[in-house]
Amino acid sequence: DDTIIVVCSDHGDMLGDRGMVQKRVFYEPSARVHLSFTFPKNFPMGKPGTVCGDPVSLVDVTATILELAGVADTLPMDGRSLVPQLQGESDPDRYVFSESHAEGVTTSCFMVRRGSLKYTYIHEGEQQLFDLAEDPEEWNNLCGKPEYARVEKELRELILQRFDPARVDREVRDSVERRQVLK
Repeated sequence: DDTIIVVCSDHGDMLGDRGMVQKRVFYEPSARVHLSFTFPKNFPMGKPGTVCGDPVSLVDVTATILELAGVADTLPMDGRSLVPQLQGESDPDRYVFSESHAEGVTTSCFMVRRGSLKYTYIHEGEQQLFDLAEDPEEWNNLCGKPEYARVEKELRELILQRFDPARVDREVRDSVERRQVLK
């Protein structure tokens, strides 16, 4: 009667899609995870069955719970409250990031998703841009196509404004090397 329930998972897994069995890529079977909120009957929030079309991230859960609990004074955090989306609002400019830089990954990778567009930046490697509305299976890389040059640049800049891929890559490689020495 008085509990908000949040159901989510920490990552997907390719489970054989594209011949991959891993979680370290940004294709939808790996990057897209379940996130749902259930509210008590007397809680004034959205309509049952509302589906959000905006990209959201698990880092948004903390900001959302804090706002729902009425906590205004918080430490800085990366996540943004999903209360507007839970009330049925949409934000076409909303974007989310994902990162992968760990053992087993040869270089640092970053992904930004805005609307149906997903851009993957692989440090010193191939870049990818997919329009999930037109290409939900992510087979048609739009990078380098003149009609997508502006959006490709915008999404790459979002990543480069937020992250320093060369620094992250160095730090990850140093960490892996230190752990190898300890083994």
